[in-house]
Amino acid sequence: LSPRKLKELTCPVCNKELTYYVPYELHRDIYDIVKLQDGLLHDALCDFLESYEIEYKVNETFLNDIEIDCLFTYNKVFYVIECKMYKIGNTKKKLKSKIKRHFNRLLLDIERVSFEEETITPILLVNIMDTVFLKEIEAELKQNITDDKFKTARILNIEQIELK
Repeated sequence: LSPRKLKELTCPVCNKELTYYVPYELHRDIYDIVKLQDGLLHDALCDFLESYEIEYKVNETFLNDIEIDCLFTYNKVFYVIECKMYKIGNTKKKLKSKIKRHFNRLLLDIERVSFEEETITPILLVNIMDTVFLKEIEAELKQNITDDKFKTARILNIEQIELK
């Protein structure tokens, strides 16, 4: 199919004009995962937890306006995970702003829900693979955390998740 027939069609990676276009059909299982509310990242997290045979809850609603993507307990630590997918073409400045907003929202939501678990580890799970960038943002945000129960909060990608 000639991309000239599809006006304003650009590459999803580099955002440049396409020089060719190859239509394809996704396998139904993959298509269903992509179309899920939280998408591939959430599915990868669930797959990871299942590989460790960890029981978890997804999309739990609290106080009618707070939805937590994933909750589980492992080695007496209660994990509260929010999954966020960002457009790869965004500038680092824009990504940083969005990550900060979502991270702070996660901590605020946990505070509002008042989980009774003694040790809580909030995690903002993102699709950004630049670990140096994520560590910089995390360090900056942790400087503003005054509540000791949130000192373990993390910003991670799926490759960085490890259970201790």
